[in-house]
Amino acid sequence: MITTRFSLITALITTLALLATPVLAQDTKPCSAPEFRHFDFWVGEWEVTAVNREGDRVVAGHNSITPINNGCSLHENWRGVTVSRGQSFNSYDASRDVWHQTWVDNSGNLLMLEGGLQDGAMVLSGEGPALTSNDPAVKRAQHRITWQPNDDGTVTQTWEIGGPDAWQTIFQGRYERTGTEQ
Repeated sequence: MITTRFSLITALITTLALLATPVLAQDTKPCSAPEFRHFDFWVGEWEVTAVNREGDRVVAGHNSITPINNGCSLHENWRGVTVSRGQSFNSYDASRDVWHQTWVDNSGNLLMLEGGLQDGAMVLSGEGPALTSNDPAVKRAQHRITWQPNDDGTVTQTWEIGGPDAWQTIFQGRYERTGTEQ
């Protein structure tokens, strides 16, 4: 009797486990909504150029943007031609319908931006260090960064400080693919 009950219980547990396995093994693709793809135009290996004071376009650095976390996030790895280095993590927050970027660099700067797609461009903004202020009492400023995909496959990045009526561009770079795409 005990052996029969044990066998029935074992058979029932085994059957339930086998039935549940396909459900548990399914890939639910949590980041499959179209909003998670809004920043995919930035994915790739890039050479970034900017116009210097003499009006010449020069290499400012190299940037690698890779999807991580099963496509739920983007990781940025910036390497400037001088000593500047930085990384960011970018992700769409579906619960708030907003894109978020956290940027850190080798100068100790931390920048947290939020926003989304506006007229085909990714526009993120937030408060951060006052990088251009000559007044030592001014420690924080509004930042706005726009990534505009261009018809030729390049991306224009414009970084501004100020707002809301007076923005100063502190960097404008053109991203060109290096041909070492993944």
